[in-house]
Amino acid sequence: MSRAFNPPDTLSQDNIRTVADVRRTVWINGIFGLGAGSVTGMMSHIVLQKLQRHYIGDEAASDSSKFPPKNAAKKSGFMYRCLRLLPPLGKNTFLLSLLGGGALGSFVMSTTAGKNAVHLLHPIFQVGKDEHAGKSPYQIATANAQKQQLTGDATSGQRTEEVDELDADHHRIRSLRRSQSI
Repeated sequence: MSRAFNPPDTLSQDNIRTVADVRRTVWINGIFGLGAGSVTGMMSHIVLQKLQRHYIGDEAASDSSKFPPKNAAKKSGFMYRCLRLLPPLGKNTFLLSLLGGGALGSFVMSTTAGKNAVHLLHPIFQVGKDEHAGKSPYQIATANAQKQQLTGDATSGQRTEEVDELDADHHRIRSLRRSQSI
């Protein structure tokens, strides 16, 4: 059974509804994209097929080097040069255009809908988050120290100056040791 039917207990009803709305939006736009892409692929195939028949004629079905074109002016045109590169368009290429357009349209529309709706999910990502998950004790200590520096205790100003002097001495000694070892 899907996890969508059994959401975690940490999510409120509003969070569950938001996740369902985003999921629904992605699916609906994916289906719209499938339809729009299929129609676009079908129409582009039909238009290209008509243009190919008009500009190239029967030459598309056979080798273009054996038969001279019907009209020499058509051969030198831009459309002729573009359309002669295409294979002869028929039933198989029609199905390819239909299905390829549908797949591309579905992908683009559902991805766009997901990217547009992801901002609704950001608060839900923070639900039940462990602030120190995956951090080492040192990382936790530095994060706590940074928080204390941001709060700015009155006594921490004097201690920081002492620590800075100790840090400067420590770094000076360390750099001297390093240069001696080299």
